[in-house]
Amino acid sequence: MTQQPGSLFIIGNKRSGTSHLVRLLNSSEEVFVTPESDVMWILLQRYQGVALDNIQRHPWDGALALENTLKSCHDIFTHDMQSNEDIVRYSNEALLRIREQFQKEHVGKPLKWIGDKKPVQHVDPQMREFIVKTFSKAAYIHIIRHPQAVVTSMQRAVTGKMPWMKCWDVPQEELLDRWVKNEQYVLEAKEDKRIPIISITFNEVGRDVLGTIQRVFDFLEVEMTDTVKEYCASTTKNDDSLNTKYQDIDFPLTDEAKQLVDMYELMV
Repeated sequence: MTQQPGSLFIIGNKRSGTSHLVRLLNSSEEVFVTPESDVMWILLQRYQGVALDNIQRHPWDGALALENTLKSCHDIFTHDMQSNEDIVRYSNEALLRIREQFQKEHVGKPLKWIGDKKPVQHVDPQMREFIVKTFSKAAYIHIIRHPQAVVTSMQRAVTGKMPWMKCWDVPQEELLDRWVKNEQYVLEAKEDKRIPIISITFNEVGRDVLGTIQRVFDFLEVEMTDTVKEYCASTTKNDDSLNTKYQDIDFPLTDEAKQLVDMYELMV
């Protein structure tokens, strides 16, 4: 019987460098994380008995990726989710189908990890319980960025290139509170200790991408090949200039946000 790869989930907040992190992870033959597919959110609702035509988006996410995945993997999600083994199998089937859409050929080493980039969904407490119950081998990668940069990026995106993210079209204070809540969920998951977690910061990726990704690959027990090193170095600005467009942003942080900023030594 072919061994199933481990299930890998990005957690934290959107607009935190998750897309670039996924590209760096996917430069390895042993890892594939979908850019955003909502596979787990769909499976959770199917497990809860929600009919396929009644699947709803996560309240703090957009519907675009969910709708695309429901369309491309409709036949997979029609199955009944009778056991943990079924859910893992259908999850991997859907993720591998999405992988084919990105034309990433499965060559060389077998996959050790497969998963999705939905940081808000995957840190949701009900999702965490579902992952713990269902997936015998799961891991979290947590990436965090200064909340002033995250909130400002959300506000700019919803009025620009990401109009479907209507949940970001709310007052600045509400976005900041949600950033805090999601990061508190991460701390709860760390305290819970049922899913291994590694945390990295947006600033670390900018300052030392090779060292940071080496630490992530060591956590995953994946080889950091020369090809991966070359890709990381060539696609990442090796300094803090990634954040310069937000350096003039200055709005008040709550005490809870300040505590998290200090804990992770975050810089704008």
